[in-house]
Amino acid sequence: MTGWTRFWIGRATWPLAIVAVVALGAFTAAFIAGPETAWGRALAGGGGQLPEAQAGFPTGEPARSLEALRAADAMAGYVRFQAIDVGFTILNVVACTSAIALFLRKCGVAGGAAALLLLSPLLYCAAELIENALLAGFATTTLGATDALVRVQQTTTTVKLISFAAAALSAVVSLLGALVIDAVRMVRRGA
Repeated sequence: MTGWTRFWIGRATWPLAIVAVVALGAFTAAFIAGPETAWGRALAGGGGQLPEAQAGFPTGEPARSLEALRAADAMAGYVRFQAIDVGFTILNVVACTSAIALFLRKCGVAGGAAALLLLSPLLYCAAELIENALLAGFATTTLGATDALVRVQQTTTTVKLISFAAAALSAVVSLLGALVIDAVRMVRRGA
């Protein structure tokens, strides 16, 4: 068992999971959800499609999106969004990890293959941070969008989307599982 899994399973509680999910929801409402948020404005400036939401190797990306952002005079907002996205990523990692760890703790599983579920949020975080750095570098022209760097960006975007889906699904199932475990324990105590 890694230090990461030990750390989270040792601290997993309902209050931590609830606070993490509420904080993520509040952050999402403020900065991600809706047309007037940082994401909404960046998405509109990019013509409704941005590289961080496209899995695989879409032809012409990220050049098409970046050109659309420049034409819409939305590049500064897009770069700002890349910074905001770091906070969103951290909150996602905390929410998903605390939910998964709570379930593992309630199941009495502190190691083994089940604990590997706690690695999907880490993989998501690493891919997201690399992707954000590359896209911010391309947007500010600090980095040239060479074929090699574009392939790295597109690969990290794909890994990010897959690992986030795995982490989020695991978190939802884990919260439901922890709820069932606690409900069964309460019924047994009452009987």
